[in-house]
Amino acid sequence: MARPLTQTDRSLFQATAVVRWLTLGWAAFGLAISTEHLRHASTAWILMVLALLVTAAITVLLTQDPKRLVSAPIIITELATAAVLLVGDGYVYTDARPQSLPWAWPSAALIATGVAFGRRWAVVSAIGLSLASFFGEGLNDGGTSNWGVTASSKAGLYILTALISGYVAHRLRQAEVEISAARAREEVAVKLHDGVLQTLAVIQRRSDDPELVALAHDQDRDLRDYLAGSRSAQPGLTASLREAAALYERRHGARADVIIADDIVEPTSDVIAAVAGAVGEALANAAKHSEADRVVVYAEPDDDAPSDAGLFVSIKDNGVGFDVDAVTERIGMRDSIRSRIESIGGRVEISSRPGRGTEVRLWAP
Repeated sequence: MARPLTQTDRSLFQATAVVRWLTLGWAAFGLAISTEHLRHASTAWILMVLALLVTAAITVLLTQDPKRLVSAPIIITELATAAVLLVGDGYVYTDARPQSLPWAWPSAALIATGVAFGRRWAVVSAIGLSLASFFGEGLNDGGTSNWGVTASSKAGLYILTALISGYVAHRLRQAEVEISAARAREEVAVKLHDGVLQTLAVIQRRSDDPELVALAHDQDRDLRDYLAGSRSAQPGLTASLREAAALYERRHGARADVIIADDIVEPTSDVIAAVAGAVGEALANAAKHSEADRVVVYAEPDDDAPSDAGLFVSIKDNGVGFDVDAVTERIGMRDSIRSRIESIGGRVEISSRPGRGTEVRLWAP
């Protein structure tokens, strides 16, 4: 099943279509002015027509059904055509030909592979085309010493093209995501400025409830930091968990102890952000529903994880507890805890009994 086509993909495929037509045109021109070097002229023109048909078909898809351009059958068809031309190059020409039959046309297939499937598959495809080139050059030159030099030069060009195309496509997609996120943040900031932020400011000025004022102040600060993009620098795991515990104590007047094992390997920023957010929501749930006056947050390495960076976190309170099987999972638990941890490849378990408190257990990679 083909993956969705992004605007970046579409632009890259449009540029690749231009490369495909230009290289095909030059290859046809080179073939036309070097007919005296042909051993099998009819085969050469048949191969050139094959390349023309593939180029035209892909161009039609670009205008009518562009999402198919990132599907495996289309990419494989173009790569196979390029391989046939490279093998046929040695069959149709004598050893004195001025240029190869496909010239740089196979490079467009490698660019398309890099855009559709990434740098790794583009390099694999480049190796395959290089082998086809070695075989074709061997047919042409009869096994003399020069054929390996020519084929090696093509192989270097193909592998370099694959590496660059895959890298550029990846970086452009990252830039597209970052730009989209920035635009979305700006749109949300405009909408929230005259609504939620002003409401929080009014609460801070007019409320006589210190707990409500503190809550409004924290929410106002967090929301402004998020909209400004100033929370991108994620602190370490210990600092993040202690910050979540301090916020819980400040808002709810209960006690939260944070215990971190000494041998923990510092996770990535994405894991820290997800775990800290999930812990914060678990603490909030403890304050809202458990009537607990103490919560213990404990973190240690996950010995069963496939890598040393595996992490286990427990959030255990001394509240009233509940029957897990009899209670429907709330939105906060589902979206703010379970979805956060599962988005980084982790899992969540809840253990609770009436009168015995509640423990939320998190495993993160």
